[in-house]
Amino acid sequence: NIGSLINDGRLAGMIDWKQVAVSQISFAMVRLGYYDDPDPYFKENMTGAQKAGIDTGVCFYGDAHDVESARREARYVLDIVKEYRVSYPIAYDVESEELLESGLTKDQITEQVGAFCKVIEDAGYKAVIFGSNDWLTKHMDTKELPYDIWYSRYGLANSFENRTLWRCTDRGRVEGIEGDVCLDFAFEDYRKTF
Repeated sequence: NIGSLINDGRLAGMIDWKQVAVSQISFAMVRLGYYDDPDPYFKENMTGAQKAGIDTGVCFYGDAHDVESARREARYVLDIVKEYRVSYPIAYDVESEELLESGLTKDQITEQVGAFCKVIEDAGYKAVIFGSNDWLTKHMDTKELPYDIWYSRYGLANSFENRTLWRCTDRGRVEGIEGDVCLDFAFEDYRKTF
């Protein structure tokens, strides 16, 4: 399956979701935003994609500084997504220089990511951890996290342990969307898990 991350609010209202669907895009990971700062076009993108028959997942950008904050972020996400048919994972993206500058250790980041994902999966959704090779290897210990990986590495190298989604470029083109978009491949049929 090939999909796209809709992560730029300026695209809202400019996406022809029916055209996207006939362009062999089978899923979209829709940007939800941050805690208490949702993407203003999340609802429009989720409903547009779903009406066009495109499976949807969610991408949430975390900035928790402790385990309880990560759990609070997960509960916040669950409160929003309950209104939609989420048939792909809920992704947690913590790639942030601010987190590193705050002094969080690799073990602390790993624990927080695990706490977020556990709350998501305990609620019946599938969690996936988003990250580049650098983040997944230097700033968290994915061997301690029993969750799928959404691996972001442009080009042809897409091998990573537990990798089920792969972002191959941020300069893809999709009929129905103006400008560059991120393109992702799924190596798991998540529709079977929901």
